[in-house]
Amino acid sequence: MSTVSWRAETRGVVRSRILSAAVDELVAHGWAGLTVASVAEAAGVRRQAVYETVGTKLDLGRAVVSREAGGYLDEVQRRIRAGSHPVESLMGAVEYALTEGGRNRVLRVVLGLDGRPPEPELLAMVTADRQPILVPALSLVRDAFAATYPAVDPGRARVACDATVRLTLSHLFQPLKSRAEAVADIHAVVAALLGDQRP
Repeated sequence: MSTVSWRAETRGVVRSRILSAAVDELVAHGWAGLTVASVAEAAGVRRQAVYETVGTKLDLGRAVVSREAGGYLDEVQRRIRAGSHPVESLMGAVEYALTEGGRNRVLRVVLGLDGRPPEPELLAMVTADRQPILVPALSLVRDAFAATYPAVDPGRARVACDATVRLTLSHLFQPLKSRAEAVADIHAVVAALLGDQRP
């Protein structure tokens, strides 16, 4: 292994440790209680290592949200590819997203479901900033759906995927109905868009 690849691997391990510590600190103390110093101490690294590896507190928040979203979206992709019909594939992903989203430790803190009020700065990362969740979710769902159902009209597929992602995120971030009602509403929209499409 070259020195460059060893350094990159070491940096990746340190970054992972820092982000895991940031999740633990966020869950334990909320966004207001999370500091670069507390994350560094929990990760067993110097504060400077946090700044060099991840960045500021805001960068830590974005990195944590992106990492959580990545693991979450991997399973969404698997659910889409495991289906046997376009509508049911998307709905399998929706049901997973709404169920597991309510259980996710980080998302519970972000949305204020952990007993503390939501933190506006952290909430804005998820709802206002398109990069951590919306853009990757749209891209992944579109790509997984197109790969699984190439015979579905591309225009309709794109509209259905976009509607699925946006409605799911809306119900997840600002729930006004039960999960079952949200799933039924999204199913009605997706079925109207793709109901006569076949794999």
